[in-house]
Amino acid sequence: MIEKKLCCFCLKVSISSLYDDKEEWICPHCKREIIDVPAIPIDEDLDTNYIDKIMKKREAKLGIDRK
Repeated sequence: MIEKKLCCFCLKVSISSLYDDKEEWICPHCKREIIDVPAIPIDEDLDTNYIDKIMKKREAKLGIDRK
């Protein structure tokens, strides 16, 4: 099954078909490791819940404090 992830660093979509081994998922745009970012099926929309998860992960990784 082909999956996609929204990179929590550059906020661009990465597609699983680019990788032989999904255990080493690197964003093709910013070249950062995004293994711990949740993947969703390629035909599923990036809904509000998914984007919220990515933004929280982004804030944690980049040390952003939303106050």
